[in-house]
Amino acid sequence: MRLNGWQRLWILTSIIFLFFTGGYVISSLVEPTNIYHSDSFYSSMSEKNYSMLVFAKIESRRKPQIEAKLNEAKKRGIVVEAEMANGHTLIFKKKDTEEDIAIAAKDYWKVIESVSKNRNSELIKNAIFIYLAITSVIYIFGWLIAWVIRGFKPQATNL
Repeated sequence: MRLNGWQRLWILTSIIFLFFTGGYVISSLVEPTNIYHSDSFYSSMSEKNYSMLVFAKIESRRKPQIEAKLNEAKKRGIVVEAEMANGHTLIFKKKDTEEDIAIAAKDYWKVIESVSKNRNSELIKNAIFIYLAITSVIYIFGWLIAWVIRGFKPQATNL
């Protein structure tokens, strides 16, 4: 099968657009460390690990009201903080063992990694859909333009 000029142009633009799309996707992939905390992440943790967290059950709109209580608990040394790689701090009771705190922190981090994986797969799916849609539209417009141009060319008559 021989490709005409429009089809060759479409292949060239599709390849160029593929590189731009791939570059965009690679630069937009979400690392777990860039996932901002959401209170909904707690609901994905195991019940045991979730119950160890201090102040986790308080809704976000009420958190400013408990800052004083948290600062007081820190001063008295009755809470322990675990700083996560995404910048969120998990707060535990001092009586919790380091092993239990580590397990709960790993559980929270698994949730973050899952969220990152889901966002990345959604990004890739959307990029593939957009790539296919745009290249298909370009091909159809190219085909339509070629069809219109052929209509203006004089046709040979058989005498």
